Amino acid sequence: MRKIVAGEELFLLISELRVGDEQVVGCRILDPAEERVIEEAELVSLVGRNPTQRHENIVESAISWLPGLKPGHARFEFLDVPDTDVAKQHLGISGLGFVATESRPLSNI
Repeated sequence: MRKIVAGEELFLLISELRVGDEQVVGCRILDPAEERVIEEAELVSLVGRNPTQRHENIVESAISWLPGLKPGHARFEFLDVPDTDVAKQHLGISGLGFVATESRPLSNI
């Protein structure tokens, strides 16, 4: 889904994956035009605690908090996808994004 918020074009992507007797739901908000650098200290201030994981590769860098921000959330993640040919080739996008992931037993659906 695409929506303009405060003059910014944002995309919302919802995903669902079923693995065994678990359902994993992901919610992603992406701003493909954003070129700002958001420092880790700003994210720590927003989340209220230090991240538990970091990774970086030729396509993206990510900072993660496990568990996520709300009860039941498995993960909250900040993504930075640079505007490079490699990123566009692998992901088809660039920009900044946030991801929240929840995992729950299928019996609770």
